[in-house]
Amino acid sequence: MNKKENKRNNGSKIIIDDKNDDNNSQQISLSEVDKNSEEELLHHVAKSKAIFKSQQKDDPDLTFEEKLIIARDILRKSYCLFLSKFGRYMKKEHLKFFAKSKNEDYEIAYYFNKLQRYFDSSTRQIDVKNRRYQALKTLIEEGEYFSESEMMKRNPLLYEHLIGRYMTEKQKRLRDNIDTKNITFVNLLMENIERDNLKMKQKLQEEEEQNVLEENDTDEEQESMYALKNYKKKATYWAVMPIVENEVQRRNEAIKNPCCISKSEKQVLKQEFVTNMYQNFLDGKDIDFDYRTVDENEAYDNIDIRTQDEEDEYFDSESPETVGSIEDTNEIETEDELDIYMKSLKPMTPAITGVEEQEKLLEDAIGVVKVQAFQMKHCLDKSKLMDALKHASTMLGELRTSLLSPKNMAITDELRHLELYLLDEFQKGRKVTDLYELVQYVGNIVPRLYLLITVGLVYIKTTPGLKRDLLRDLVEMCRGVQHPLRGLFLRNYLLQCTRNILPDVAEEDDEDGSVRDSIDFVLMNFAEMNKLWVRMQHQGHTRDRERREREREELRILVGTNLVRLSQLESVTLEKYKKVFPDEFHLQTLNAFLKSCAELQNGVNVKNIIISLIDRLAAFSQRSDGVGGPGSPNQVPGIPQDTRQDMPPEDVVSLQVALINLAHKCYPDRVNYVDKVLLTTVQIFQKQNVDKLEYNSAVSRELVRLMKIPVDNYKNILTVLKLEHFAPLLDYFDYEGRKLLAIYIITNILENETLIPTQEQVDAVLSMVSPLVQDQPDQPNMEEDPEDFAEEQGLLGRLIHHFKSETADQQYMILSAARKHFSAGGNKRIKYTLPPIVFQAYQLAFIYKGLKDQVTLMKAELAELPLRLFLQGAIAIGEIRFDNFEMVAYEFMSQAFSIYEDEISDSKAQLAAITLIVATFEQMSCFCEENAEPIRNQCVLYASKLLRKPDQCRGIATCSHIFWSGKSLATGGKEMQNRFKVLDCLRKGIRIASQCMDTSVQVQLYVELLNHYIYFYEKGNTTFTVDIVNQVVAKIKEELPNLEVSEETEQIQKHLANTLEHLRNRMESPEADGLTNSPSFLTYRFKIFDWIFSVAIFKICCYEILIIFYF
Repeated sequence: MNKKENKRNNGSKIIIDDKNDDNNSQQISLSEVDKNSEEELLHHVAKSKAIFKSQQKDDPDLTFEEKLIIARDILRKSYCLFLSKFGRYMKKEHLKFFAKSKNEDYEIAYYFNKLQRYFDSSTRQIDVKNRRYQALKTLIEEGEYFSESEMMKRNPLLYEHLIGRYMTEKQKRLRDNIDTKNITFVNLLMENIERDNLKMKQKLQEEEEQNVLEENDTDEEQESMYALKNYKKKATYWAVMPIVENEVQRRNEAIKNPCCISKSEKQVLKQEFVTNMYQNFLDGKDIDFDYRTVDENEAYDNIDIRTQDEEDEYFDSESPETVGSIEDTNEIETEDELDIYMKSLKPMTPAITGVEEQEKLLEDAIGVVKVQAFQMKHCLDKSKLMDALKHASTMLGELRTSLLSPKNMAITDELRHLELYLLDEFQKGRKVTDLYELVQYVGNIVPRLYLLITVGLVYIKTTPGLKRDLLRDLVEMCRGVQHPLRGLFLRNYLLQCTRNILPDVAEEDDEDGSVRDSIDFVLMNFAEMNKLWVRMQHQGHTRDRERREREREELRILVGTNLVRLSQLESVTLEKYKKVFPDEFHLQTLNAFLKSCAELQNGVNVKNIIISLIDRLAAFSQRSDGVGGPGSPNQVPGIPQDTRQDMPPEDVVSLQVALINLAHKCYPDRVNYVDKVLLTTVQIFQKQNVDKLEYNSAVSRELVRLMKIPVDNYKNILTVLKLEHFAPLLDYFDYEGRKLLAIYIITNILENETLIPTQEQVDAVLSMVSPLVQDQPDQPNMEEDPEDFAEEQGLLGRLIHHFKSETADQQYMILSAARKHFSAGGNKRIKYTLPPIVFQAYQLAFIYKGLKDQVTLMKAELAELPLRLFLQGAIAIGEIRFDNFEMVAYEFMSQAFSIYEDEISDSKAQLAAITLIVATFEQMSCFCEENAEPIRNQCVLYASKLLRKPDQCRGIATCSHIFWSGKSLATGGKEMQNRFKVLDCLRKGIRIASQCMDTSVQVQLYVELLNHYIYFYEKGNTTFTVDIVNQVVAKIKEELPNLEVSEETEQIQKHLANTLEHLRNRMESPEADGLTNSPSFLTYRFKIFDWIFSVAIFKICCYEILIIFYF
């Protein structure tokens, strides 16, 4: 035993070592794999919804780059781990990346084969069916999910029809009895809630059943009910046998009496209910069941199925039953209503047949039709009417098949010959009433009704007085065919036959009927055809849903023909319009129409309805006789503020496309209307948390249409720039989408020769086309095609020649802005974009040369820019220190002072300039004391001569820093720390602050000066004592109560409180005396304060905010 175990352990060690070797070889061979395939695989996985790392609830989501790094590390570490973790998030073609490695490691081969089966649609379907079947057996063994009570909750209506209606009151009480021994108040409440929900669900199912009742593939089982009802109603035209009527009534009463159902029949019904529930589970129709726990659970794969053929045979047996032969359908005439209902529960979808089988069946059916049509015509020629009707019935029997698709059913034209013959027979004296009664005894209901319509048409033409009653009788008799496909074609045949005989007069007393009767006839036929058309989507297996939807798309024109018939009635007035109406009517009833659309059920495709209406109104507004659109978008409620929440994003954007077309065509001069549509689109994306739209997705394609409309319609990019929300919508595209739109925008500019005349517009346009100008953060790492790249950059080069301004200065600003954008494009783009800018600069030079003769004085009225340049130059010279550097630096500082004196006159600008000069001089240490002292004194002098007292106070307080932290050659580059000069500056600041008339400004300056005192005190200035600080604090507290209550006063108080709190903390701190050796947290903040002064690019208002923040 021990030897075996040791051997097994040794074997496992060997396997582990082999794995390590494989991993090493994997890492070595990784460099030989195509990098593009690897990067594409990693990017695809990183964009998926895979779980990359365990995270807590409040942890931020991983970024794309983090996911990419994790995926790459796992891939480099182990192919097996990568396939097991991310295999199902890959594409099928990604498996080629691991094809070579599967032969080297059995674990890789295992996952490789497993994923191959997963991506194969045929094997995937078989796996899902196997797992569901195994789960079904497991749930049946457990018993709870398929218990009678649970199944009743899932489908209460079917339970009531098959089981509940035949239970006695005692059995129902036992079923609904509550366990009173272990009952609690909460359980009782939950039980009552479940019962209420069960009743409500049953009620909803009953309502749906009225619209979605399915008929068996053969319609004969209901013909007795409908035919006998109409026989009773129309006894005027044919005889009704009371014996048959009484027999049907007796059967119906027997069904309602549960005593007539035996125990064996009840058991059959119960088994039928259970079987239906099993089938619903296998078909995925249990909406409350999470099928992912089964379909993705590999544990259900370990089942005992004898062979694959037995497995396929089991699931293939689920295909619906096809219609039997015509000769066998007569047996259904003897069935009662219970049998009819039971068979209606079975799927009715025709069996799926291939193209070749369809062609063969069609050829056979056409052959039968041709033979029977020939025989019918032959019998008509010989005046053998009964034989002709028999052949016509056999020919029409081909319409009863469920094996052919709808477009293969077009054989009713042969009945025209029968119609012409019957008209001739009437002229010879034959009674049409006899024929009308005779055809109603045809054995099968589909041929019977086709013949009845044909004979009824002749009856109407020969007996005008009965037109109204006969039309109503025919449209009601067509209810005998409830099969969706056959019923649609039957009613379409009725509509085609009666299109020229519908009453079309306005008088109500006309014996032939009025237009009101025609409207009722068409609307009744339209309602029934619509029910049949809707019912098509609910019948049959779920795997045939796509095919059924294609058929419904093809057949909807049959339903719409009713509306065309309404529009062709001459006597229909404006008040009676329902669908095919003039544009004026749509415009006047727009609000009511949109409110009605908002009340439609969630499954209705509102998008196509609204878009067609909007496009029609837009076209109407452009015609010469149009009266324009609505007064404003706000007059149209429901668009887009009340957009339905259940609509897919692509449908919502499609509506926006139609709206922006409407806004442009109705109001071509109102750019704000178009911009409002774009704003609404942005708000919709924000509400639905849309981040990035993948290129070529459904939403992306619709949004591209939306973005192109303003570009195409206005044909001027300057007008597009007026749309404030055009650019924000561009950010929702991924890199590929933004690049294609950028190319489209540039092409539009070039084709329309649009000139862009201002710097702001150039910046806006280049921001729109930024994917072509510079690299993007989300740009793929794949190498671009050189020819495509050159073509794209060539477009940019041509675009530069459209940057034209009427003034030379503006043109210079434009070229400067363009150069700034294009310089960010890198070396690979600069060779395409720099030459056009250079040539534009040459042209600008010639323009300036021409202007030189006309303008004698040309100068740029810029003061701040040269001041900053001189100061920056002084700093650079002080750092480089070439020969005579001190003299050159002093000259730069002198020029800065000259600009201050000559060019800057505004008080705030002067204060900002002094701050810049002080901060610059504080950084420099290249001056000897002979040159440094005049600069310091000049700064104090300029500060004291500022116009406004607050500016003087702040300027002198700022100058105090150059006497403390200023440097020179005399100090050896160290801070001079002239404590007396600092004290003089701050005392002068106190004196100037006391001269301010505004008390609030005075107190605010005191607080700022207090902070300066504290700063220098903590820096070690021994001339600053606690008494001086206390005097300033006392001065502030003396004046503070005199201030009026305002927001400014509140900020001053808060500033003072923070300062005093800081003082209090410093007094309590044991390190208060050792600040220079052990800087505290506050001292670090004052160092930041020093740095802010040294940068010197802020204004004094920012200085106040920083003081509040740091104290």
